[in-house]
Amino acid sequence: MNCVVQLTDTCRRWPPPPGAEKPVVLVVDCDELSANATGSVFRHAGAEPVVCLDGWDAVESALGPSVALVCLTLSMPLLSGAETLGLIRANERSRLVLGAPVMALADALSPQSRAMSVAAGFFGHCARPVDLQAVTSALEKSLRLRHSLAIARNSVDLSSITEMLEQTLAEKTTDRRGAVLALAKRAHKLGIASIYAMALGVFRGSTGKTVDAAHELRALAQSLGARHLADLASGFICGINGRVETLEDVLVLARAELDRVVLTCQLRAAEMPAMAA
Repeated sequence: MNCVVQLTDTCRRWPPPPGAEKPVVLVVDCDELSANATGSVFRHAGAEPVVCLDGWDAVESALGPSVALVCLTLSMPLLSGAETLGLIRANERSRLVLGAPVMALADALSPQSRAMSVAAGFFGHCARPVDLQAVTSALEKSLRLRHSLAIARNSVDLSSITEMLEQTLAEKTTDRRGAVLALAKRAHKLGIASIYAMALGVFRGSTGKTVDAAHELRALAQSLGARHLADLASGFICGINGRVETLEDVLVLARAELDRVVLTCQLRAAEMPAMAA
């Protein structure tokens, strides 16, 4: 069992060296006073905040090449933070571009809300009003994990996933595309449910059902040929008594890898002929 999980893929540190370009942080909040207050803390931390008061406008702005971090308020009236994140990620996948990590902002955080944000694809969460320590930690984490969180690319296990799909479809002679898309949809649903259960257990400080959910995620990954996702689940199981922050990082990486595995299946399906009418 692989108990070592690599959490870093870059040597970038925070704060950046003197003279370096300041990373742009997109602060999305329908409350202008709150947005400006959050932005001022990021500016004090050494970043360049850009305030956006509407989720719809944020969808386009979030994919700017200079944006290093997006902070989304969950409780926006027209387009919620979770809905905005979904649209950002959909744009990221359709354009196959590297998106910025997205952090959830909320007035209060419970184990349930924190687990839901991880399962939804947020890389972190912070209570408002934000403080300098939380902002600095978020900036460091966004730089450290950005490449690992990019979802608009194939999984590193492209070949083994493709091989597993071929084995699964060996006796399927009609609508192979539909079968793969259905498998991807099911994997996405089951994977999110497992990650939510794992996160909830971590934030509640319980281990029993948490480990069961991790075993379920590993079994799902193995059934798809997704070895990296399976390794993340194994590392989580081995480190279940470790620091909450480390376990959360593993969950965030697993959530991103789940998206890549699903995208890989969808891209393979797109190469298959559609079922004849």
